[in-house]
Amino acid sequence: MGTHTEHKHHPKKLVDDECWSIIKQKVFGSSSIPEEMEVIGKDIAKKCRGLPLVARPLVARVIGGIMSNKRDKEEWLSIKHCNIWDSLERNNGILHVLKLSFNRLPSPSLKRCFAYFSNFSRDVYIEREQLIQLWMANGYLDPSKEGNMAMEDIGNMHFKALLSNSLFQDVERDAYGNIEVCKMHDLVHDLAVFVSKEETKVLYNDSMIDTSRIRHMSVVFYGESVPTILEHVAHKLHSLFLNVDIFCKFPGNLKSLRTLKLTGVRIKKLPGSLGKLKHLRFFDISATNITKLPESFSQLYNLQALRLLKCSLEHLPKGMRNLVSLRHIYFDLEKLMPVDIGRLTCLQTLPFFFVDKEKECLVSELGCLSQLRGKLKICNLEDVKDNAEASRANMEAKTKFYKLKLKWSYKRERPINDKEVLEGLKPCSNLKGLTIVNYWGDDLPSWLSSSVHGSNLPFPLNNLVKLKLINCRECLNLPCLGQLCNLTVLEIDEMKKVKRIGHEFYFNGQGEATTSFPALRRFILVEMDSLEEWVDDLESVIIEQEGVEICIYFKFN
Repeated sequence: MGTHTEHKHHPKKLVDDECWSIIKQKVFGSSSIPEEMEVIGKDIAKKCRGLPLVARPLVARVIGGIMSNKRDKEEWLSIKHCNIWDSLERNNGILHVLKLSFNRLPSPSLKRCFAYFSNFSRDVYIEREQLIQLWMANGYLDPSKEGNMAMEDIGNMHFKALLSNSLFQDVERDAYGNIEVCKMHDLVHDLAVFVSKEETKVLYNDSMIDTSRIRHMSVVFYGESVPTILEHVAHKLHSLFLNVDIFCKFPGNLKSLRTLKLTGVRIKKLPGSLGKLKHLRFFDISATNITKLPESFSQLYNLQALRLLKCSLEHLPKGMRNLVSLRHIYFDLEKLMPVDIGRLTCLQTLPFFFVDKEKECLVSELGCLSQLRGKLKICNLEDVKDNAEASRANMEAKTKFYKLKLKWSYKRERPINDKEVLEGLKPCSNLKGLTIVNYWGDDLPSWLSSSVHGSNLPFPLNNLVKLKLINCRECLNLPCLGQLCNLTVLEIDEMKKVKRIGHEFYFNGQGEATTSFPALRRFILVEMDSLEEWVDDLESVIIEQEGVEICIYFKFN
């Protein structure tokens, strides 16, 4: 930074001990270190001395990532004596050191997954789920080589491996600890470009380049014209990320395409030839002006992932049931939910399910989707006929859900069968987040309470981290929630007929009393209009641990 000569700060070199402390923390954490391994580790830390100051923490973390996965003495000695340390003073010296981590990745599949990051611009955040789906689309995740695991599980395993090697950084997690996005350090991104062996090109202008090896292209091209180079490589591209409309002037021969990403492109129409992209597995038209997909879209039998967020589509084409390979669909409008969704039996990601009796979209269709995972919001539950239909959704068997929202419409005159429907929608015990909205039964279901009278069964939802009960206005009592040992957030909003919060809210009356709400950190009560009595003192019963946030708001008429 420019400053007065007298006040310039001259950063000192990162000393060897500081490099070693980074490596040691990465490899051993707080565990003890064998003496002979520490000697080798300190020698490796000294090797970082020839690196530029800004690169040393990164290289130390990456080297630590290698060493944490290879705790064998001979492996550490091979790193110490590797000849790449002699190249630090030459061009690309840092890249060669970082390449140590790439070279020691345990499988070719994992190496291809890392190199694929070269498709993205520097310093860009990428969604973890989307990255894994891109790996899937390009055939990098082979179930036959991993004991027939689901491709998504292999992808998560690869993601964790790259993260443990410090090849990803700045991860952001949701409230349940799931990684949502990440990015690469610029130097690691340079490594991804370096090892992709010219198969990937991020195009910033229309200059001609050697196209003999290109298989993946990202067009970051600021202009309305179509880059000429596309005419030369279109037929052999596997991945195409665009920010310009190539279809208006150049339909192209994209017969080999696996991935087509048009996010944010000012495009209104796609050609009828879209259905000829027989190898297409990933398709993203989020934030575009496309109002209609061609009917041939339903011929994309190999499509695995479809993204339709914040787009202008009016409806999906008929024949969506033909997309038998579809595993992930993202949309945010009711009109974009496929009809006959129960036939898409490979589906794993489904953000919303809208019940609609008139369109014959029945909640029982969810029973056919045994592979669903992640999170789901089910809306218009007033259209569910009865408990039997709700039970056919088979929610309890969907063990890979972590978040569920169940919602009835607010604009209705009276409850019909809310209680029996909710009882039939019992979720799996692995659930971590549950929200119930506009439920108008007079009591909450037995599976929600940690008290099952006359039974010694374990608490049905003992893994809950967040629970929100919103506008359950006909409920007369609160269930026993105090023994949910992982519950950190509890929000109760508009339970307007509850008159008493009693001892049963905290303890189930079976066995010896234990600490109630042992993990609670946030407790919100809003508009409990009829509350007259609150048994047990908040301070002694709930806030036995520090750091709990309590928010109570009573609305008086």
